[in-house]
Amino acid sequence: MTPEDQALNDAVEKLYVTFSVYPLAQKIEGCPCCVSAEDEAMLHLQPLRTMTAKHLSRYAFKALSTWGDENDFRHFLPRLFELVTEPEGITYEVDIEVLFGKLRYGKWKTWPEIEQEAIRRYLMALWQFALSLPADNYMVDEYLAGIEQAEDDMSSYLAAV
Repeated sequence: MTPEDQALNDAVEKLYVTFSVYPLAQKIEGCPCCVSAEDEAMLHLQPLRTMTAKHLSRYAFKALSTWGDENDFRHFLPRLFELVTEPEGITYEVDIEVLFGKLRYGKWKTWPEIEQEAIRRYLMALWQFALSLPADNYMVDEYLAGIEQAEDDMSSYLAAV
């Protein structure tokens, strides 16, 4: 395992620990025109850490705008962000810019400092991971564009290049 892989794994684990205070709601409210009972049931089929992109892709696209609230999003955030780098992960189902844009939509910079720090640690670890990929890997651009949806100031990321 490379140092970048380890740092990313550690950052994901920090997300799980930090956001573990947000339990899975018994019912996650959604727009009845946009979210079916089957969609909602999909979120209750598996424990969070074993959910796949199939379980979470629809939610990831609709989170906060037409499905669920900030606490629901915080519950799923660690797994969604973990899936970003896994083969056949969430980025194959949901645009990473859309997913990371949910942070801004949810006003994450007003969340408790411990949550903000865990997210920033993850974003930087993700960027370091991206920089370790071959230069022709299209995901480098995808990760940078996604991070830009969450962050106002990109200088610390660009300085890491």
